[in-house]
Amino acid sequence: MWAAFGFVEREGNSASPATDGAPVLARAVAPLVSPSVAAHEASHAVVGFLLGADVAFARIGVSALAGFAFEPDAPRRYRVAASLAGPIAEAWSPRWIVRQSDADLRWYRDRIRDADLGNCDWCRAMFWTIGENSRRDEAETFARYREIEAQTIDIVKRPDVWRSIKSVADALMEHGEIDGERIKALVNCDPITII
Repeated sequence: MWAAFGFVEREGNSASPATDGAPVLARAVAPLVSPSVAAHEASHAVVGFLLGADVAFARIGVSALAGFAFEPDAPRRYRVAASLAGPIAEAWSPRWIVRQSDADLRWYRDRIRDADLGNCDWCRAMFWTIGENSRRDEAETFARYREIEAQTIDIVKRPDVWRSIKSVADALMEHGEIDGERIKALVNCDPITII
């Protein structure tokens, strides 16, 4: 089993030669290792791969991340779905469905418009939704976001896709990081599409 780790720092003066008595900033950083976080990163990788992205890796731990990239001409709706797939799978792991409120969507949209791009999956999904057609008004943008969100929820919940996500998540829990080839080998489901 892969061992979780974290950084533990302390505050105050240290007598160790390494710090030469200088103050050391203190904070404990909890690693991101849990089945739901593994499902989150696995889902980004699996859904991205099934929609045509080149998947390089997925990892959990101190910096949980799935590395994937779409071709420049790939439909933006695929990027929206791959961005949403992580938090959807994380919520679905204990069998919850979480949808963002209009107030949340408005906040994400405003961050995009202010060029203050948030680093969350929902911010990225909103960015790509707006990028799909920047002339949409708020109601149309939110409707399109919700349309892709609903399709992505259905995809993640599909038994064959969920089994693939679970296989990748289990490998992440065991190894901490797996490469794109291993992810592709673990995916065993029918094709998906986002319209």
